[in-house]
Amino acid sequence: MARIPGEDRGAEILQTASELLARNGFHGVSMDELGVATGVSGPALCRYVAGKGAIL
Repeated sequence: MARIPGEDRGAEILQTASELLARNGFHGVSMDELGVATGVSGPALCRYVAGKGAIL
């Protein structure tokens, strides 16, 4: 996956998260799954969001 600048990466993560959460529900999506979908490790997502609750 090509490196995406921070702001763009954050927007990509939020877009992907909203799609996954709409499809699978809050409890149906883990941070690790979100990481896989965006090409970032689950723990690395903390650079962009404080947690799943913050995405909402």
